Amino acid sequence: METIEVTPIAKLRPYTKAEKIKIRVCRIWKSSISATNNAVEASASGIDCELVASKIDASSCYEIMNFRTIKIREQYKVVPHKTQVIFTGTTLFKKLSTVFPPIPRHRFFLLDFNMLYPRLNRDDVLTDVIGHITAVQQLESKQINQRIVQKCDIHIEYIRKEELSVTLWADIAEAFCSLSIQKLSLPIIVVFTSLKVKIYLENIVLNSTSSSLFFIDPDIPEVNSYKSMFFTCKVPVKILPPSSRQANEAEILRTASRVTIDELAFLDPDLYKSVTEMTKLGRIGVKTGKSDEIRHDCIVVN
Repeated sequence: METIEVTPIAKLRPYTKAEKIKIRVCRIWKSSISATNNAVEASASGIDCELVASKIDASSCYEIMNFRTIKIREQYKVVPHKTQVIFTGTTLFKKLSTVFPPIPRHRFFLLDFNMLYPRLNRDDVLTDVIGHITAVQQLESKQINQRIVQKCDIHIEYIRKEELSVTLWADIAEAFCSLSIQKLSLPIIVVFTSLKVKIYLENIVLNSTSSSLFFIDPDIPEVNSYKSMFFTCKVPVKILPPSSRQANEAEILRTASRVTIDELAFLDPDLYKSVTEMTKLGRIGVKTGKSDEIRHDCIVVN
């Protein structure tokens, strides 16, 4: 019997027949199937979706036959590959107990903090990030286009201690908030996938999409680096206030007059009896010497 050659993922081309591929299913999400080895996205149509999903499991490896390839859409790509694999009801999946060479359990395209701004408002390829969880907002309801959706905010730190806010919506927000975060071992490292990069109150924020997933402490080398960096951090995850209060505080910080702590000492207390003071101290990196926030500034609000 003739042996059917396996086509490497990197050599898949749109509308070009490939007899067989060997992959690990890394992620499965609603209405589509993602199989990413050297980064290719696979999907099934609505009529075939449940049948295909019943044949595969996330993290398992398969040889796959009877599929086709097309040119991937220009927007909301999960991986940077020009080809998309299409599974149908006749696609054959052979589960593999062992694979050599090994296929990694996860495949993410993690962006460094400094690379987020160039991706602002771009939706050609969605964004994956990793971070140390520092704060979580409880699930809250928001009205979007005359419908109620669930939302939560998560604050994470990059390995160089830059802070970032991630907003989760709908199903992924509910799934994340169902975790008992306070019971997990510290530090908690998370990967969020398939996000959109936006600006809110002059700060970069990440928003989930229908393709987004999250992974707590996934088995990837980057997690080990984060665990080592934040090993001594034993501060419990902070619970954030509701969004309306966060927005008010952010607006105060943005619009208030600013004085240094030295200048504050010269304010006449009789003229500033009802003043609210907010201070924001930054950190200076040991390796870079770069401050990520203004240090020794005081914001005075009349």
